Amino acid sequence: MSREGSDRGPPKLNIPKPEDCDWGSKKIQSRLPTDILLLTVNDNEFEACFRYVGKDGPFFRSTNDGREFWFGQFDAEKDDKYTKVALIKTAMGKTETLIAVMFVAEMLEPKLVLSVGICATMKPDK
Repeated sequence: MSREGSDRGPPKLNIPKPEDCDWGSKKIQSRLPTDILLLTVNDNEFEACFRYVGKDGPFFRSTNDGREFWFGQFDAEKDDKYTKVALIKTAMGKTETLIAVMFVAEMLEPKLVLSVGICATMKPDK
């Protein structure tokens, strides 16, 4: 099994920049509670999610307490019903991720939290 090229990042995205909104704005507050919270750690994971979060409708970015949040939706074409999605990027590590989830879950009240990650091994031969 060849590992050649496995360090390449994803292709550059051609997605419109999200609209910046204040945390207290109606646009952001209408996204709460969130249906799905996507957690990422590195740029590749983030960009993979970013592509889909902003694809189906309005896309907003907001900052609260030093954390950046991206709000979007899935399934916008289905009878005006859609899944509200929030995307954040956290620091790497169990402790950092746990702290981020506890902090963010209290604000966003997501129904589902998905940690999007790329698994790697310290010993690629195994």
